[in-house]
This record gives sequence, C-alpha cells and structure tokens, in this order.
Amino acid sequence: MIKVSVFKNQDIFLGIEITGHAQSAEYGKDLVCAGVSAIAIGLNNALDTKGIEFNCVANPGYFKLDLNDSTIVAQTIMYTGVEQLKTIQENYSKYIRIGNKEVKPWN
Repeated sequence: MIKVSVFKNQDIFLGIEITGHAQSAEYGKDLVCAGVSAIAIGLNNALDTKGIEFNCVANPGYFKLDLNDSTIVAQTIMYTGVEQLKTIQENYSKYIRIGNKEVKPWN
C-alpha cells in the first residue's frame, strides 16, 4: 500500500511524504505505482522549473518534499499534485491512502 501524508498549516501546503508500494501488479507493470511516481516527480520538476525553493528526497518506495513557500504559484502546484493523487485514490483505494497532517510552519 502507498501511504501519502500531506503536511499543511491551516490551508497552506508545507510538504508531502509518500511511502510504500502499491503492489497492484508485478514489478514493472504496476500502474498505481507508476502514476504516483509520475505525480511526485512532476511536483518536484514543476516547483524547480518555477524557481521555488524546496527540499526533496526521492528513493525507491520513499518521496518527501518540504516546501516553505506560500506563494500562489507554489501552492497551486502542490494543490494540483494532491488532487491528482486523490484521483488515483478514488479509483484504486485498495492500493493508496491519503491523509492530511496539520503541522506548525517549518521556519
């Protein structure tokens, strides 16, 4: 199962952590893992392309992105990624769970 934790302070996105594997199909054919991975890397790339500062760790079965930017561009990118992950959860709830965690700002 893939577990997604969305870190927020009130309505401000502060980061996301994705752990685990969907195991919805054999390795290399798992569309749930592929979709989640594409969204995670897309978040990283979109933030980087816009020059937004963030920290990211990406390893097999683990992705964590910490964001300390409340600009509309950064927040829109994060919102879009989370909504995409929710779409996967709606269709494959056996393999992915998303939860919000209210946290204090990182700074």
